[in-house]
Amino acid sequence: MKGTIMRNLTLVFIILAFLVGGCDNKTTGPEDPAAAQAKAAQAYSALEDQFSFWATNSFTSASSYDRLNFQSSNTLYKEAIALDPKNSQAQFGAALTELLLAYSDPQMNDVVKRWESSMNTNRFSKAIFNGGFPSSAGRLLPPSLAAAENSINLYKVALTDPPLLSEMQTVLRDKLLPRIVYGLERLAQIEQDSTFRFTISGKMQGDTKLTPVSLYVTEIYMIDAVWQGIRFLLEQFLIYRYDMPDYSQNSLVSALSQNNTSFFVLASDGLTRAQNAKNSLDGMFSKIQSGLGTLTRISGSKSDAVIKLGNTGLQQPDVDSLRSYMQQARNTLTTPFTVTLNDADTEGNNYTIQVFLGALFNNPPQNPKSAFFPTYTVTPSGTNGVSLQFTANTYAEFTFPDPTFGGLFPGMTNTNLKRILYIDEAYGYTLEGSIYVEGLYGPVSATIKLQTSTATYTTSTREWGDFRLVVADANNVPYKLYVNTGSGYIEFGGNASFMVRSKTHEWVSIVLSQLPYSLSAAAYSNPTRVQLTWLPNNTYAPYKIQRGVGTGSTPTDKDSSYSYWGAYWDYNVVAGTTYTYRIRTWAPVQQYMYYLELRSKNPLYSSIVTITP
Repeated sequence: MKGTIMRNLTLVFIILAFLVGGCDNKTTGPEDPAAAQAKAAQAYSALEDQFSFWATNSFTSASSYDRLNFQSSNTLYKEAIALDPKNSQAQFGAALTELLLAYSDPQMNDVVKRWESSMNTNRFSKAIFNGGFPSSAGRLLPPSLAAAENSINLYKVALTDPPLLSEMQTVLRDKLLPRIVYGLERLAQIEQDSTFRFTISGKMQGDTKLTPVSLYVTEIYMIDAVWQGIRFLLEQFLIYRYDMPDYSQNSLVSALSQNNTSFFVLASDGLTRAQNAKNSLDGMFSKIQSGLGTLTRISGSKSDAVIKLGNTGLQQPDVDSLRSYMQQARNTLTTPFTVTLNDADTEGNNYTIQVFLGALFNNPPQNPKSAFFPTYTVTPSGTNGVSLQFTANTYAEFTFPDPTFGGLFPGMTNTNLKRILYIDEAYGYTLEGSIYVEGLYGPVSATIKLQTSTATYTTSTREWGDFRLVVADANNVPYKLYVNTGSGYIEFGGNASFMVRSKTHEWVSIVLSQLPYSLSAAAYSNPTRVQLTWLPNNTYAPYKIQRGVGTGSTPTDKDSSYSYWGAYWDYNVVAGTTYTYRIRTWAPVQQYMYYLELRSKNPLYSSIVTITP
């Protein structure tokens, strides 16, 4: 199951893409607001130089970032905070530069570069290497589209030697998360200052001719929301341990085994991490709410604001709706909500289920592999891969230990969950196919009936005459197949033997033959012969020829004779002898490469004609 590992690696990569960090910093000494402002101004000048360099130069790899240095600005901003803790400019600058300095940490630097080298590609640059200050509203948000593209691309490249998940967890926990917490503390202080304004000069944007824009408290709330979201991802990733010695095939088989006690198991501080993740997710929604409030009250009408309100920005009705949605999102963490699933199983049934997102964090299981999933085995597959196989052989044997998944789906039952997840289709017997009238085109409306000695299963054709029928509660039993187009059920399949077998999918083409009619006979001499004609004569359908000898005789199959074209010449006749003729449909079971072709078991007959050549 490399996909599982890859998805976790993807999550970490997306987190690392933000390149943020920080550590706590306490203020000491006498306050001097004037000196603090001077320090902040020096720090801003140094910050301008670095962002200008970032915006005007090429950054195509992790090594490119070694050319950036935010240490000078960081030191000056911290000195300014020590002189005046109320200086919001210094608070923001210290938070920002401390976060950007995370990349300079040797362990962080090593992990990022090892990750990049393991990719053998530069296709991941969109999320991590787009530099510059957030000079527009879109740049205040995580690069979700790029991250999604990277997630897909990740499956297309061969990892050579990526950092271990446990190693990445250590770096994220010890080097990145404390810095995120520090940054959030600084932002929380700035949010108390309704007069806050941080100017992003043209130089910072990479062109001194560009018009400066400003971050107000609204933008700080939105940045706070992004960092809350990053903390949520980090805390969520740290809830469980992912310890494994390497990414070898044997290690993957061992790690993914259901009884493994070191991979995907609750960390010693997992419960605390889970609550932190929940609080951060709630904090993200809350900060967006607050930011939208200050947009209306404070900065929405300011021409230089990154986020504006009105004709050139967000509309007030949209702001009100978004605030309402954020509250609804927060409510999902404390109260279950209802979801309706339409056409959600093999029979097209609808379901109304309860979802409680807060349960994901309230009581995480010690070992999700065994707490949530049916019994499975993991074995090597090929040279490098692994194969996960559930041990259940039938639909009845396949059961979830906890179909509510720890309360995520309150009231969920095994029966409903298996139907919603199409387990019946995977573990039952599926008969799928289509119905058509031979020689004609267009949809056919019919009811399909599969009948065993103890049960009957039915389904109806869909728009174009196709159908699907799933039998989940039977195995290794014979059945008969019937079709009803409105005049009663007709058995199909001739003498074929049909069996219900679990985990089996069969496709059939059911052919409705047309009744032969208007049969006529004509006698000829030189040589003596009889010509039969009937309708339809354009179906290219096999019709068997039946003949009887003597007036009033009942026709029977004439050896192996059949015709496809609505006409037949009988040369095996004797002058002066009376013959009776009849045409019937032929019902062979045709076995093609991927499907069976079936016709009605009992033939359709034409009228009888009598002739003496």
